[in-house]
Amino acid sequence: MTQEANLAGSEISTKDVNILGFLVDIAAIILLLLSFAIGWRFWTSWFSQTDSLVCSICLGLGFAVAVSRGLFFDPVSRRTIAPWVFFSLAFLVLFYAMVAGRVKLSGISAGLAVAGWLSRWLRGESLAQSLSLGFAFMVPSVVDACEERGAFEFIESAVLTLTSGLSEALSQFHIQRDGIIEFGHGVADRFSSVGRWDSILPFVGISFFCIYLFRRTLIPSLLTVSMAFFVWMAIRASAWVTFAWYAEQYGSWHEWTLTTEIILFSIGAILIVLLDQFFGSLLAPIPAEFVNEDLPLVAYLWNWFSQLPSLKLSTPSRAKEKFDDEWEDE
Repeated sequence: MTQEANLAGSEISTKDVNILGFLVDIAAIILLLLSFAIGWRFWTSWFSQTDSLVCSICLGLGFAVAVSRGLFFDPVSRRTIAPWVFFSLAFLVLFYAMVAGRVKLSGISAGLAVAGWLSRWLRGESLAQSLSLGFAFMVPSVVDACEERGAFEFIESAVLTLTSGLSEALSQFHIQRDGIIEFGHGVADRFSSVGRWDSILPFVGISFFCIYLFRRTLIPSLLTVSMAFFVWMAIRASAWVTFAWYAEQYGSWHEWTLTTEIILFSIGAILIVLLDQFFGSLLAPIPAEFVNEDLPLVAYLWNWFSQLPSLKLSTPSRAKEKFDDEWEDE
């Protein structure tokens, strides 16, 4: 009777868990559909731009790889509360977007809905991992918010200043005015940071692709994303200075062509991948076997820092047998 009762109880428990997982799926689908329906104009505007489309493709590829590695459809021992917390936040954001007329916030609600669904179905992952994957859907809203606050205008001004500084260092004659730089043989006018397929957004998409592909933690991820901006600025400034130097040497100005864009974009993509690998290796946690057991504090602090936002930290312990042998010798 006891075995029969246990089997019956396990069947009921599994059935309840299956129903809960089904409800999570339905809630995620409904929230996603509402997010895309309410923010339809915002999403169509986002995907109508070439650089936004390239950025979305990179985000989608990284998201697909990360999810395919961690999906686990066995309903046993899945989270039950976390998904509904994310869904509640997504509903509140969506409600505020409807009331305030700020449809761009639909990206935030879509990201929270995806994070809630993944918090249920990702195998052995932390909630921070689910939220980071949900951030792929929040990028359009974040980019729009940055554009409203003049962040891209500041970047364009910075790359103009950087180009001018490099030209002065090489003693190149130039005049900076109205968002362009006039050299002796030509004009540098491609400083727009959004709107073109080789703008900043594709570089940001590549950085997120690396983050999702190599499963980076918080600090390396922030460094990789920030480096995408500096890489774009450095490549754009170096290209114009190189064109000006070539024109001075050979008397002909090289126009900004599609071939030039492809070459510079490829160089930028390679640099972002290399920088991501560098930050990932530099900020890797110290393995437990290399931790000095007599002075472990520095290693513990480094591992805590490099593994943020996770607060789990494995600490090495002395072998009990070795300690007992030393005690017996004494």
